[in-house]
Amino acid sequence: MNAPPTKKPKPFSRASLTFRPRLSKSRSLPRELLLPASQS
Repeated sequence: MNAPPTKKPKPFSRASLTFRPRLSKSRSLPRELLLPASQS
């Protein structure tokens, strides 16, 4: 967990965290905050 083996866990982790809050906190957080976060 401390040292990622490759770029596989990176995109996967990000997608998982972005997709979850996107559907869960869709009303709480505006799309403007999720849009730049996804592109970053």
